[in-house]
Amino acid sequence: MKPDMRDLLTKLRRIGFEIWDPLDLAEARVKGEPMADEYDNYLQSAFSAAENSDDFAAICAVLREAEILMGLENGGSANCRERAARDILALARRPSA
Repeated sequence: MKPDMRDLLTKLRRIGFEIWDPLDLAEARVKGEPMADEYDNYLQSAFSAAENSDDFAAICAVLREAEILMGLENGGSANCRERAARDILALARRPSA
């Protein structure tokens, strides 16, 4: 069974702001600026890719495409993208408690 949507969003947001964060928004979020959902659609797309495939490269590609859509033509950090993809893949494989 998959985690409920609220729990899933909480976990995806942690990955988005603590690991991936291509727009470098974590500090502003901590200061209380309203941006909790800034990465939600991108992270949900990456999670869907992880649910449908164990292809790590495909999950990285979803995150890379998101960075391009955000205007980061040269991309965010490949290391951060790969770490986020690993965590998203692990989350998609983890059974719900």
